[in-house]
Amino acid sequence: MEAIYGGQQRLWYKLYLLMDDDRSGRITFDELRSMIRSNAGLQISRAEMSESKIKSLWKALDVDRNGYIEPGEFGRFMKKGEDSNPAWTRAR
Repeated sequence: MEAIYGGQQRLWYKLYLLMDDDRSGRITFDELRSMIRSNAGLQISRAEMSESKIKSLWKALDVDRNGYIEPGEFGRFMKKGEDSNPAWTRAR
């Protein structure tokens, strides 16, 4: 789990903690959806991202299909995004 806290992953871990409303250390589907939709979160409307796209995102994040996103799953997913978009990484 140490890799999650180092370097750029530290920013993703902060986002992970923001999503973890119940402070369980795991993210539920409802917590993910809340972060995407809520005024305190990303404020992405249904027109911008449908429920089916949120479900697809969930399936990509919950790799082990245990019903939760854990820090390692989230960190690996975000790392893939950074690796596939080096311009975004440089922009920060």
